[in-house]
Amino acid sequence: MSEQAPEPRRYKKRILVLCDYYLPSNKGGGGTWTVVNLIERFCGRYDFFVISRNHESRTDTRPFESVKTNEWNSAGNAQVYYLAPADINRRTLLSLIKEISPDGVYLNSAFSKPTIKTLLLMRFTESSALPIILAPCGELSESALGLKRWKKRLFLMFAKSLGLYSKVHWKATTDFESIEIKKVFGQSMRPLVAPDLPPKQILPNFSTGEKPHKEVGKAKFIFYSRIDRTKNLLFVLDLLSNIDQKKGIELAIVGPVQDLTYWQECKKKIAKLPASIDVTIVGAVSNEMGLKQLILNHFVMLPTLGENFGYVILEALSAGCPVLISDRTMWSEVSANGAGWVTPLSDIKAWKENISHAIDLDQDQFTSMSQNARKLAVDWLRSPDLEIATENILVEVFGD
Repeated sequence: MSEQAPEPRRYKKRILVLCDYYLPSNKGGGGTWTVVNLIERFCGRYDFFVISRNHESRTDTRPFESVKTNEWNSAGNAQVYYLAPADINRRTLLSLIKEISPDGVYLNSAFSKPTIKTLLLMRFTESSALPIILAPCGELSESALGLKRWKKRLFLMFAKSLGLYSKVHWKATTDFESIEIKKVFGQSMRPLVAPDLPPKQILPNFSTGEKPHKEVGKAKFIFYSRIDRTKNLLFVLDLLSNIDQKKGIELAIVGPVQDLTYWQECKKKIAKLPASIDVTIVGAVSNEMGLKQLILNHFVMLPTLGENFGYVILEALSAGCPVLISDRTMWSEVSANGAGWVTPLSDIKAWKENISHAIDLDQDQFTSMSQNARKLAVDWLRSPDLEIATENILVEVFGD
């Protein structure tokens, strides 16, 4: 008697994802793309249901016109429920959880309102048995906790006393983030570690021949990130204001304003920059337009105070932009690969020297660095280890 073939899988586990912002948001930052790429890569294994806000960002709360609020919408390979701010509450979330009947929950923030409301709900209802993955997205770094320090400290004291995070499986992007989680929640924690997932390709048809011509003594820099203290735009402006006045410098500032007070400080500094520095304020753009902006410039500057992953850095490298970044990201390899400079924020002299070096490159030198940047990104995106690490975590927590 021949052995019977196994039946095909008839049921995919349902994963409920809660995140502050989701597509079509252009201002949600790397956290949005973390979720998008997770779903795109693993939609064959799981059915994903996303609950998110119905607007762009914290500072842009106009409801999306292209989606239906408080209804399920098909978005790529997920079903997405866009909540109005007033509906991020216990009753609505409980109703949606019962409707979905998920096999697991993925939370893409430690401090967001959707996360906290959901954890409180699950702590005291029959949903408490559901497995939960929580990715803090850099929120537990020393620099991030330093912003609104006392508010966060008081909340963490309350959360720990309540055991709010006691049943979550922490997901860290790097070993360093794992250490940060342990510092906050105790050395007994055993965070699961996997890099944030990028898309499988970024600018697949790009050629370094698309980059602008590079003259000695001139350079096009771009700051491409949200504008808040963590991303450190003011540091960029201070550095450029002290570079040799004879240099021909262009700076494009691309990204949404999330801290209005900080942006006012930046604008005052911009107004005082020497005439030799040409600043263009582009503002928030779509991901597609952001990539075009990267192609149009030579170098990316991001002296971030702390970066969980750094999608902008990966996109910059993919667009042939060597990067000038702080030592507070996971992208330390760019220096060794001739794709940019990694410099401690405390070493102002080195930052100025690296900027001057970038400005003084000729066309051949720049082309070589641009090709190195592109190669590093392509090789990184091709690595199978990225997806395997995340797959291992999903299977361990949610099952096959």
